[in-house]
Amino acid sequence: MYSIEESKKKALLKKWKDDLFENWSEKNNNERRKYLELYVDSEKYKKERDDRGYGRGNHGKPMIEYIKSLKPDSIVDVGCGFGNFCNIVTEFIPNVYGADIASVKTGNVIENKKITFIDSDALNLDLPDKSVDYVVSFDCLEHCLEADIDSIMKNFARIAKKGFIFSIAYRQAGERSNHNEFLHMTVKPESWWLEIIEKYAVLVHREGSYYGEGSKYLCFEVK
Repeated sequence: MYSIEESKKKALLKKWKDDLFENWSEKNNNERRKYLELYVDSEKYKKERDDRGYGRGNHGKPMIEYIKSLKPDSIVDVGCGFGNFCNIVTEFIPNVYGADIASVKTGNVIENKKITFIDSDALNLDLPDKSVDYVVSFDCLEHCLEADIDSIMKNFARIAKKGFIFSIAYRQAGERSNHNEFLHMTVKPESWWLEIIEKYAVLVHREGSYYGEGSKYLCFEVK
């Protein structure tokens, strides 16, 4: 399932605007609107772009062997996009969840019955306590609002049995929304992120990402 038919786009956008965005300045709905539009209403992200389209990148790919070594039984990928990371890890993880605020609602997710997709943001992710071994999130947390980060981590610690695995960008994104808005809402140095995350988990592994010094992979065990 790659995209919604062109004939349905206008109706869907009107419904989302009517149902969710009566006040488009309301903080969380405003963020959700950015990504719904990027998936549905933008000529930049048509399916023929393949893995270069919005949400198609597999930012967690460099960590797959590390994750495999942990032998998890379950995992949730927050900000999963199209689901390319989830698709690969179903080969060795029995229970795989993918959560996203736009790709799931718009039907822009990979067809794999082994993945349970959830239409949710990071802040409101509603999974039972200690329901997955690891919460992972790649190139996503910087898109969340600064005021929500602590609550997001607290919720992740509630959900995760074992730990977190993140990649976090420490600089602004090169692209913007359809309304010329910034996509990275929390642009902070690594020390800022660690101060918050280490309230709930202990850093056990760290390595550079393909973004160079602008991003890192950070792996934690929950306290």
